[in-house]
Amino acid sequence: MKKFFFLALVFFVSYSGFSQTHLYENPNFDELVKNHEIIGILPFKASITLRPKQMKEFTPEQLEKMEIAEGESVQAAFYSWFMKREKQGKLQIKVQSPAVSNAALKKAGVNYDNHERFTPGELAKIMGVDAVSQGHLKPINQCLKEHQLP
Repeated sequence: MKKFFFLALVFFVSYSGFSQTHLYENPNFDELVKNHEIIGILPFKASITLRPKQMKEFTPEQLEKMEIAEGESVQAAFYSWFMKREKQGKLQIKVQSPAVSNAALKKAGVNYDNHERFTPGELAKIMGVDAVSQGHLKPINQCLKEHQLP
């Protein structure tokens, strides 16, 4: 059986109040992917923070739906980014369509609420890929609070 290797992509994704997205590509990306054939992109976990006045306008269920939709949007954006690189001849790895990835995950009972219970190897096997990319989308102010020095 083919040995699974896992891609350690370091992407910092943040958004401001206007949902401006910044992507960072690991400088060693080409080295990291050279032993891989196909990568699958998970829907990102997303944390949406609203102002107290805005919170009154949404139920917790609506907020959760917004977070899921935002995570799927980031997944689609990453796929588009990879496809653009592929068209430019700058990508030496295939990327699985989010539709294929999400269908495989759904069939296996993996969803937004439980995918963090699985190892990257388990997720790769479920998706039929040899590398996975995943992440967490957080508001920039939350990231700054988490990384402040004591």
